[in-house]
Amino acid sequence: MFLIWESREFEKEFVNTNSSFLYRLLRTVSNL
Repeated sequence: MFLIWESREFEKEFVNTNSSFLYRLLRTVSNL
């Protein structure tokens, strides 16, 4: 999210793998 990846394919795989984790993290931050 804060990094700019050179590879879009890598970015898509990264997001797909960590989407639920990122979602929970964002919700936790927004609830602070």
